[in-house]
Amino acid sequence: MNCDKIEVETVDEIINKLTRGKAAGLDNLTCEHLQYCHPVVISCLTMLFNLMIGYGYVPNAFGEGIIIPIPKGDSKRMHDKIDDYRGITISSLISKIFEQCLLCCNKDYFQTSERQFGFKKGVGCNHALYTLRQVIDYYSKNNSTVNICTLDISKAFD
Repeated sequence: MNCDKIEVETVDEIINKLTRGKAAGLDNLTCEHLQYCHPVVISCLTMLFNLMIGYGYVPNAFGEGIIIPIPKGDSKRMHDKIDDYRGITISSLISKIFEQCLLCCNKDYFQTSERQFGFKKGVGCNHALYTLRQVIDYYSKNNSTVNICTLDISKAFD
């Protein structure tokens, strides 16, 4: 896809892949509104997105959302402190679709390293531990000292 122009088919495909039954954002639109709308609405959205890209302008409302506090799953918590909750933000539907269009358009620029394990589909902590174990074994077998430093930054993501 050319980054200079978003195609109607791309917008339509993104809308059809949206999960039904989700809460509406500040725009009070759900994906069902767009999945069952007249095709001219999809064409208008595509024109809007292309104008936004052409003029380099994104409305401030695209950055607004509704923050919902979700209690953390630990049953020992009293839920009387802010640390006992995590927030999720419900963004407007149109901004989500625009974001997906930009991601689709620029996917070639979003490559990750093979050595990245977090925030990546299909890999996780076990893969990182296995790789660490292999590195330790390699250097130990070759009579080298291995020093490991770890940092727990889990609170940074709470």
